[in-house]
Amino acid sequence: MKKLMVVALAVVSPGMLSSTMAAEVGIGVSVDRTNQIFIPIEVNPSLRIEPYLRYTVGNEEDDYRSADHRHLTVGAGLFGKKELEQNFNFVYGARVGYVETSEDGDGYEVTPAVSLEYYLIPRLSFAGEASVSYRRLDDSIDFDSRLYEERTDTQSKFMVRFYF
Repeated sequence: MKKLMVVALAVVSPGMLSSTMAAEVGIGVSVDRTNQIFIPIEVNPSLRIEPYLRYTVGNEEDDYRSADHRHLTVGAGLFGKKELEQNFNFVYGARVGYVETSEDGDGYEVTPAVSLEYYLIPRLSFAGEASVSYRRLDDSIDFDSRLYEERTDTQSKFMVRFYF
């Protein structure tokens, strides 16, 4: 899976860089339990490419055991935008990411999403997003067996983006 992501990024990156040279680039964060960081790239008024990163670390402890948890997700989203009114957009699309965890192995996630976005000033936007996330993780127990975990859940988040 890691090799697939590296190959995909190597193939897509040169084209992405040349097509986004005149595009607006920013930074965004989600204000929820996932704490994602986004790099929104406004290719044109109706198209956004949005690489993202999510990293969480935690510790779980009870009377019998203690466990550290680490989750890293790296991916990108492709979104269409439709202006509903001045400074107010409907945004729709999906994110695809590579997931690596300390306890469950690695895998991928696919997250279709819709959001309403409002530009308070020309370079600062606020958005509410709703999505459905599908995640599949693969953990090799030994050479002969594998353990798969699949999970689907809904998510909502509040996002803030600033464009340079």
